[in-house]
Amino acid sequence: MKVLLVDDILYNRVIIREIIKGFGYNYVEAENGLVALDYFSKHNFDMVLMDIEMPVMNGLETVIKMRTAFPEPKNQTKIYAITAYNPSMIDYSIDFKNFNGIITKPYSIEKIKALFI
Repeated sequence: MKVLLVDDILYNRVIIREIIKGFGYNYVEAENGLVALDYFSKHNFDMVLMDIEMPVMNGLETVIKMRTAFPEPKNQTKIYAITAYNPSMIDYSIDFKNFNGIITKPYSIEKIKALFI
């Protein structure tokens, strides 16, 4: 399994990276949506973990481009939003329809593992 991990905060990437490595999966890290799109265009991923709020290009803009600018099957890649928002505080006026799901902090082995099942 190959995962694209997109988050502007290094600490968040380190936590999720270590969990992914523990499962024995490969990963590539991007610090914003623009870098993520570059990697996405050049490589095939089984899954993308995408932060919502990032500089340069946020996760909402990036997921729309991933869904619309690439042909099948690439545009059907599983993409999960990752966010620091408390689940009860998520602003559902934000359109999450292009994501396969949402993961909130605190990140845990169980939350990440559930995505791969």
